[in-house]
Amino acid sequence: MITLKEIVEAIDEQCDEEHDGLYDRQMQNIVFLDSMSCVDYESEDIEDLPDWQQEEAKLHKLIQEDDEKSWSDENYQRRFVKLPRKFDVHEYRLMELFSAEQDGNVAVELSRAIRGKGAFRYFRDTIKRLGLSNKWYEYRQEHLLELAEEFCEANGIEFKE
Repeated sequence: MITLKEIVEAIDEQCDEEHDGLYDRQMQNIVFLDSMSCVDYESEDIEDLPDWQQEEAKLHKLIQEDDEKSWSDENYQRRFVKLPRKFDVHEYRLMELFSAEQDGNVAVELSRAIRGKGAFRYFRDTIKRLGLSNKWYEYRQEHLLELAEEFCEANGIEFKE
């Protein structure tokens, strides 16, 4: 059984659009896949590849088989389920909500920090200067835990808090 914290960490680890995090129902863990791999695993002889690419090729093959089963059988429960991506987190909206929940001048200052170019960096600098870093990261973590719980519930995945 997976923990919500493991899912949150995996969402954070998906650093770009080329790497997908997937929950493997059979192994009950998270795997990462290079979705933009340059290697054509279908035409390559897997045994000729380096060890790390052999593992990647096997994973690609399992996911492809899983996709094919889901297309041909509408009652099939997918083995691999894509995790929410970083853009599903809506980081900017979180910064807006966090800013609005602060008192007086702090709320005004944070709201100014997230306007215009460099908003994310300026926001981080501002919360650090105001001593709100821990409060922000706890707020953000709580939101990510809620997202992870919603993901599990929507996909019938058992989890531990």
